[in-house]
Amino acid sequence: MPNRLFQKAFFLLILVTSLVSASAQVRTTGQISGTVVDSSGAVLAAAHVTARDASTGLKQMVTTNATGQYVFLDLPPGNYQVTASAQGFAEAVYSNVVVESGRTRDITIQLKVGTATERVEVSAAGVTLETTTNTLATTIDPDAIQNLPLIGRDILPMAQLVVGAQTGGDERFTTYDSLPNGAISITIDGMTANSMRYRTSTTGFFTFAPLRLGAFDEVTVSTSDLTADAGAEGSTQVRFVTKRGSNQFHGNVFWQAINSYFDANSYVNDYLSIRKPLQVLNDWGGSVGGPLWKNKLFFFVNFEALHQTFAYPTDTEYPTAAAQSGIFNYIGTDGKSYSVNLLSLAARNGFSSTVNPEISPILSAINGYAAHGAVAGVSGLPYEQSVSYTGLQPDQEYYPTVRVDYQITPKVNFHTSWDMWWRNLHNYSETYPGAQPEAGGFRSTYYVFSNGVDWTISPRLINQANFGIEGDVELFNPGNSFNYFQSQHQFVITPAYLANSGPQIFTPVIPSFVLPLPRDNPVWKSGTTCVGRMANTRSRLGAIFVSPTATSWKSITRQPNILVWALRIRPWVCSRSIVRRSGVAATSQISTHWSICRTLRLSTLRWSGVLTMFPEPVM
Repeated sequence: MPNRLFQKAFFLLILVTSLVSASAQVRTTGQISGTVVDSSGAVLAAAHVTARDASTGLKQMVTTNATGQYVFLDLPPGNYQVTASAQGFAEAVYSNVVVESGRTRDITIQLKVGTATERVEVSAAGVTLETTTNTLATTIDPDAIQNLPLIGRDILPMAQLVVGAQTGGDERFTTYDSLPNGAISITIDGMTANSMRYRTSTTGFFTFAPLRLGAFDEVTVSTSDLTADAGAEGSTQVRFVTKRGSNQFHGNVFWQAINSYFDANSYVNDYLSIRKPLQVLNDWGGSVGGPLWKNKLFFFVNFEALHQTFAYPTDTEYPTAAAQSGIFNYIGTDGKSYSVNLLSLAARNGFSSTVNPEISPILSAINGYAAHGAVAGVSGLPYEQSVSYTGLQPDQEYYPTVRVDYQITPKVNFHTSWDMWWRNLHNYSETYPGAQPEAGGFRSTYYVFSNGVDWTISPRLINQANFGIEGDVELFNPGNSFNYFQSQHQFVITPAYLANSGPQIFTPVIPSFVLPLPRDNPVWKSGTTCVGRMANTRSRLGAIFVSPTATSWKSITRQPNILVWALRIRPWVCSRSIVRRSGVAATSQISTHWSICRTLRLSTLRWSGVLTMFPEPVM
C-alpha cells in the first residue's frame, strides 16, 4: 500500500512539473495494452509480457498487475512481436502486432496450461478494436502510402482519404467534420509543420516542409476525443512519422523523367509550323537506412530532387518608331485614322519639345533587345508594335530528410529528424529578349527540425520531452542588388495605359518589383508530456504547453507617384526596414480516463487553458 501511494504521488509530481516547465509535445509513439487470461477467461497476475521491435530488435518487458492488465506506454511505430509467459502455462507469441503513431493496440492474450518449453504462436495481423481509448483515428499505413495512386511525390493528400475529410477546390481548403481549417494541426515527428503564416479559418491544410513519398512511414489522422498530449494544439491532429533505420541495411533509388524529345507535336502547332514546346523534367532520388551501432544507434537518409526546364512563348508590346519620335497615330471614335505630333503640341503649350531624358535611353535599349525577336504590328493600336520570343524557365528543388534514433539505455530513447525543402524557382520572364535584370525569381528553404527524448520512468509512467524548429526562409528576386535604379536616377518607370482596357504603352526594362526581398517566419517549439497508468486502474493523465512563435520579415519602402509626360515616374527610396513581431501562445490540458471494468471506460476529467500574447511590431 505505501508503495502504491508513492507511485501515485510521484506521478502527480511529474504531472505538475510538466505543467510548470513544459511546452508542446505531440506524441509520436504508440501503445500496446491488454489483459492476460487463461483458457477459462480468468485473469492472470504476475505474468511476464515482452514486446520486441521486429526491425531493431529492441525489447520492453512488463508484468501484469493484480487484475491481469499490462501496458507498453512508449513504443515507436512499427511491427512488434508480443510474448507472454506465466508459471504453469505455455508461452504465447503474438506476431505482426502493428503499432501506429498516437494509437493504442489492444490485445487480450490467452495462455494455455503447459510447460515452459511449449510455445503457442498466434498472428495478430488482423484489425482489432481499440477498447482502451475513445479517440477516433485512422492510420494510412506504409503499404497504402507506397501503393495508392498519387500525383507527384507529396503525401499530404493521403490525409484526405479518411472519413470526415472534406475538400473544396484547392487542397489547402481541406477540413474535417466541417470544422474551420485553423483547427487542423499537422506535425512531423511531433513538431509543428503547419504553415503558421497561412493557418487561418479557411486555409489550414498546408505545410511548408516537404512530405515526400520516400521519407515517411505513416500518417495518422485523429478527429475526436483527443488526449492531453495533442488536444491542446487543434481539434484535428494529422501526424506524419519519418521512416527509421533498423538492424538491417536497406536502400532504394528511383528516377522519373519527362522529355518533350519523345513527345509528338500538337495538330495545331504542326498546322502553324510551330515547333513543339520544350519540357524536360527529372525527378530522382533514393534512400538508405541501417545500424550505426547494432541494437543501439540507427539512421535513415532520404534524398529527392526535381529538375525541370520548359519553354514558353511570350510577347511584349512597345511604341513604334514614329511614336518614339513623338508622332502619335491613333484611330478616332469615328473609325478614321489620325496623327498628331505630341512634341510640337507640347511646345505650343509651353512644355518641353524633346523626349523625356529619363525615357530616351530606355527606348533605345528596348529597340536593341527587340531586334532579337519577331516584331509585328498590333491590331487596333497603330502606335504600338509587338516583339515575340521564347523564354526558358529552369527550376531546381531538393528534398533531404535525415533521422537518427539512439537507444541510450533500455529506458531512455533519443530521436532527431531533419526534413527540408530547398528550391530555386526561375518563375520570371525576360521583359525583352535577353534583357536584364530579371524579376520574379524565388528561392526558399523550408524545414522542420525535431528532437525528442522518451524516458520510461516505470512500466506505468513515461515522460516525453521535445524540442523543434520550423523555418521558412524566403528570398524574392535572388541575386539582384539594390543598385538597379541608379541608372534611372532612382526613378521607377511605370508607363501609362493609353487605350481603354489596353496594355501599357511599353514594359520598362527594369521592372518595379526587382529588388531583393527576404522574409522569414520561424516557429520554435519545446515541451514535455507525462503519461501514466495507476495501479489497479486504467487511467491516463497528461499535460501540454505550447511554446513561443516568432515572425520577422523585411520590406522596401516606396514614395507616392507623380505623373510626367504620358508616363508615371515613381521615386524609389532604396532603404531597407526590418519589421519584427514575436509572441507566445501557450495552452495546457489535463485529461483523466478510468476503466471501470473491461467493457466500460469513463472520462472523468478534462481541463484546458489558453494564453496568447502578441505585442506590437518592433521596427
